[in-house]
Amino acid sequence: GEESAQCVAGPLCTAASGAGFGSDIVGRFGGDEFFVFMRNVSSELAVTEKAETILSLCKMTAQRYLDNLSISAGVGIYPYNGVTLEDLYKQADHALYEAKKCKNAYVFAEEN
Repeated sequence: GEESAQCVAGPLCTAASGAGFGSDIVGRFGGDEFFVFMRNVSSELAVTEKAETILSLCKMTAQRYLDNLSISAGVGIYPYNGVTLEDLYKQADHALYEAKKCKNAYVFAEEN
């Protein structure tokens, strides 16, 4: 929850900025939810590789500060899952809750 996010937020953003995230925007919505906004994505494979990198990075960073922390991610892709930020967020959030059922996983939102 919030306490876990406070421990991980700073180190995670610092690690992300030095891990090939380039022009990606890494931020925190609040609580224990973060986001990565990727521009000019070339393929679903590129998103998959980034999601795996993010999960690995989060897990390594979090383990330095907390035990038994799981990392889950929902992925929404423009324009397949929405054309507005709100639509993309809703679709990614729905996928996130599916990912949380598995723990330490990411799930792509279903196409609209």
